[in-house]
Amino acid sequence: EPGYISLEGQKYGFIGGTNGSLSNNESIISGVIDNHPNKNEIISFFKKNNVKLIFLSKKPILDIGTIITLNSH
Repeated sequence: EPGYISLEGQKYGFIGGTNGSLSNNESIISGVIDNHPNKNEIISFFKKNNVKLIFLSKKPILDIGTIITLNSH
């Protein structure tokens, strides 16, 4: 739902710009989604796909243009 994700210089951001994959079963997100009206649907999506959601901040989610992780094996 528009308006619940901040994006500097814009009215609102997008969920895709707030997160990224850490591994096949972990995803990181820029902040908390406690006040987002679609919170339950977002959490259900990750649970349904067996992906643990890791919150990087206690602040509201922020569109930072996606999160790209570089893993070394």
